[in-house]
Amino acid sequence: LVASTDFAKAEKKIRKRQREELERNNLGAEKGETIYRDVSGKKRMVAPVQDELQRKREEEEKALQQQEANKGAYQKKLEEQRLRELEAAAGMTLARGIEDEQMEQRRMAVIR
Repeated sequence: LVASTDFAKAEKKIRKRQREELERNNLGAEKGETIYRDVSGKKRMVAPVQDELQRKREEEEKALQQQEANKGAYQKKLEEQRLRELEAAAGMTLARGIEDEQMEQRRMAVIR
């Protein structure tokens, strides 16, 4: 037979060992890192920096898509027009004179 005091001591010892083992195994869990595994189930080491960069890129893409979705038809039209003007300006020479009609029209359109 086992005395109740011996049983209580043994139970405390077991619980303490289980607690320590649980704490040891949960050290990485507090960081919230993703564990990647290959097909066989082995852990695959992925650099956390790469994981963070990938997450940031996805967030930026999502923000850009949301921003694009929020634009109206008029804003999209203006942006396309501005891009066409920039493409046309890329082929022009740097020196322009009074004979440049587009530049003169823009200058005259400015309200003073």
